[in-house]
Amino acid sequence: MKTVIYIDILFLINFIIDFYLLLATKHLANSSSNKIRIMVGAVIAALSSFMILLPTIPFVIGFAMKTLCCIITVLVAFKYISKRQFSAEIFWFLVMNFLFAGVVFFVVDKFSPFGIKQKNMSVYFNVSPFLLIASVLGVYFLMEVISIIYKPPASRLVVNFNAEIKGEMVSAELIYDTGFMMKDPLTARSCILLGRAATLNKIPDEIERKINNYFEKGDLDEGLHLVPCTTANFTGVLPAITCENVIITNRTKKRCERYSVIVFSNKNISDGDYGLVGTELAGSII
Repeated sequence: MKTVIYIDILFLINFIIDFYLLLATKHLANSSSNKIRIMVGAVIAALSSFMILLPTIPFVIGFAMKTLCCIITVLVAFKYISKRQFSAEIFWFLVMNFLFAGVVFFVVDKFSPFGIKQKNMSVYFNVSPFLLIASVLGVYFLMEVISIIYKPPASRLVVNFNAEIKGEMVSAELIYDTGFMMKDPLTARSCILLGRAATLNKIPDEIERKINNYFEKGDLDEGLHLVPCTTANFTGVLPAITCENVIITNRTKKRCERYSVIVFSNKNISDGDYGLVGTELAGSII
């Protein structure tokens, strides 16, 4: 017996399914996106379901077409950040699709007398839209619970820092940390903490010499002062210097300060050559 396929229902149901699967992928991969991009991605994914209307094609070609569609969907739905992030998004989107397919097959097998039509790696379920939508909402709810229990670490927010020290420009990349609230007790100004990798060959030679002299010999040269520092990995005092014409930028937003205080550490703050900045200096541009 022939199965009648309604194109509008086929597209609509797949659009709703893919929209929620992409939302779940966003949470699990900790991706950067918005509802508009996810909706456009869901449209692309839903259009791929029309492969069921084509003449039968070889498995390898069908698999390649589906893989390409998956890649395009993820590229459209989420902002590209890195290969690692992109791979995570592809992985979770595929997992969501396999999990959803398993749930629907189980529901159809146990509770529905209707059949399933499979062709060209596309599936048409001869069931009510309500049953399919209820299934995908169930999977989405399950993924929400898992993402709450095993929430991935938040992605780093990095801002650009430029300032002037003794007439020379200094620049670095800073990780925005809401828990970083270091202040200079002498000036009451908020501080920026730069690790060893963040300052190497990026500050004036004279300042670098004085900082090295402090860490190697304990001598505090003129122009430097000490600031108490408490982080997850360190408690003590570190050398600091007042800088001028401070500019902190985040994409299109900018924060300017006449003066600020840079605190120097002889250790790296984190993986890579980053420094730290807190809410008072960078909160308004995040």
